[in-house]
Amino acid sequence: MPTVVLLLRAVNVGGVRIAKADLRRVASALGLSDVRTHLNSGNLLAESEGPPDAVAGALAAKLGAEVPVIARTPEALAAVLAACPFGPPEIEPARVQFAFLDALPAVEGLDWDGPERVAVAGTEAFIHYPDGVGRSELTLARLERGLGVTATMRGAKTVTGLLDRC
Repeated sequence: MPTVVLLLRAVNVGGVRIAKADLRRVASALGLSDVRTHLNSGNLLAESEGPPDAVAGALAAKLGAEVPVIARTPEALAAVLAACPFGPPEIEPARVQFAFLDALPAVEGLDWDGPERVAVAGTEAFIHYPDGVGRSELTLARLERGLGVTATMRGAKTVTGLLDRC
């Protein structure tokens, strides 16, 4: 069965608490198999014959409206790493973030004049935070408002770790 990677927005970092065991239990109850988590921030991998977006929708419906879920295939994650316009992410893994968007953005690019560099390609945004994410004014909420989409962000190390678990 194909693997689907499910990325939950703001779990265990944004006020919504879901234990990894509970997340695995919910996913298994939906009929997903070989369910596994990565870290404690809403990263779930599973095997499913269903289309990734349908799987994400079913999981989001089960978890409630406050937990958007965005799905990607392992191939899509690998393509995101390869397409990073700021060079290979492993050069500056703590400074490169990937925003996974739930739809094509409403605008072609983000109107942003801070020190961060942002590139949008399809349903992904690539962000280089020269001073680190923690001090930046370019938050996920600001990115979502600017692009008109729901998104969830992951660092280069997390995306690489997810791929290693596929």
